Amino acid sequence: MWAWVFVAKTLVFFHIDSSRGRKVLKEILGESFSGIIILDYYNVYRNYSEKWQTCLAHIIRKAKGLIEDDEQLVQAVGCLLKRELKLMISLWRKGWGKTPEMDECKARLRVICTYNKDNDNKRVRNLCKLILDGWEAVVYFTEVDGIEPTNNIAERFLRLLVISRKINFGSQSDAGVKTTAYLRTVAGTCKIRKTSTWNCLASVVEAYRKGIEVPMIPLSLG
Repeated sequence: MWAWVFVAKTLVFFHIDSSRGRKVLKEILGESFSGIIILDYYNVYRNYSEKWQTCLAHIIRKAKGLIEDDEQLVQAVGCLLKRELKLMISLWRKGWGKTPEMDECKARLRVICTYNKDNDNKRVRNLCKLILDGWEAVVYFTEVDGIEPTNNIAERFLRLLVISRKINFGSQSDAGVKTTAYLRTVAGTCKIRKTSTWNCLASVVEAYRKGIEVPMIPLSLG
């Protein structure tokens, strides 16, 4: 079974499915999606959405792979790519997404990739071409407000489920799979809304016993 997690500003939604294909995206988000998805290089996501931001953390991991190479020139390219990508994220966190400093950083990144897109080393060549071919998606977060440069928040929520699954060996029935997804959805949404998961679940049980409408998860204003 595949664990899916969808994370927005005030909502976390878990879904566990036997498929890792586009049908799950259509089931959850609809036949078409007008929003912007932050994603890695899995083609199912890219073929589904017209607008996306490439996760820079995934590109940085590839750059780190170059740094671990035996060839010094390959290591050097990896260091340069990693430096500029991390600097872009740092500038964005400071609120400098649309500044001359960010423009200079993007320009340096593009020059590095352009210079090395025909590099003798296949890994260097492939990574530089990957960045250049998807350039608009790589720098999208610097041009549109509210877009993050990585999907790390989704990775963190997913990691909790993965660790739990390794410890308890996962669910053994369809009902268990659904319950896991539901409870993870509630816990994740409570966390992102900065409210108590315990109080939320208690209010749901109380409402169920009284036969009244289940309350929505509150959004903390603190």
